[in-house]
Amino acid sequence: KLGGRGIPELLTACYDSSGKPDGTYGPINPVVNTTWEYLGTFFKEVAGVFPDPYLHLGGDEVSFSCWESNPVIQQWMKDHGYTDYSKVEQYHETTLLDLVARLNKQYIVWQEIFDNGLEVLPNTVIDVWKKGWEDEMKRVTASGLHAILSTCWYLNDISYGADWTKYYQCDPQNFNAGVQQTLTKDVCTYYQAIPLRKKLHSSIGPYNT
Repeated sequence: KLGGRGIPELLTACYDSSGKPDGTYGPINPVVNTTWEYLGTFFKEVAGVFPDPYLHLGGDEVSFSCWESNPVIQQWMKDHGYTDYSKVEQYHETTLLDLVARLNKQYIVWQEIFDNGLEVLPNTVIDVWKKGWEDEMKRVTASGLHAILSTCWYLNDISYGADWTKYYQCDPQNFNAGVQQTLTKDVCTYYQAIPLRKKLHSSIGPYNT
């Protein structure tokens, strides 16, 4: 919502069944030039501030419904002869990966990018976060891509008692192929699942030290 109002056209405006904007916003609108002008500036600043070689570019749980309702994206689809809105996602990811590569950064994306069959560059790292991770890690590494594993270490998934033990019981190499292509594991949390912001540090501290 903030991106939609603060940076015009960055987020896709959603339309209702009558063809009018309904006041909500969906994913980034990748078919307008202003999006890439902004993202070029944004990622250049990020690359300058953070020396890390990797940037996590997201890509999980992208709904196509807002893209499907938007007349600008509908026209872009028509102009390119597309009927499958996964082509919008493919265009977004391809353009974004090229942009980040020009900044001499490597990138990580969530597993949906791989699962949806999108074309990625050979050095793309897939972040596996869903259940059934053993089979997913096998598929990712068998394809020649590198992987990292998040599934086992979501810190918002806690309970009473010695809940920390499960974080040590998950072996990120417990699958049958491509173990050498498993780069690491990473710790995650759903920030919106933490009831109070002041609880965030107490949630991550004991496990991340």
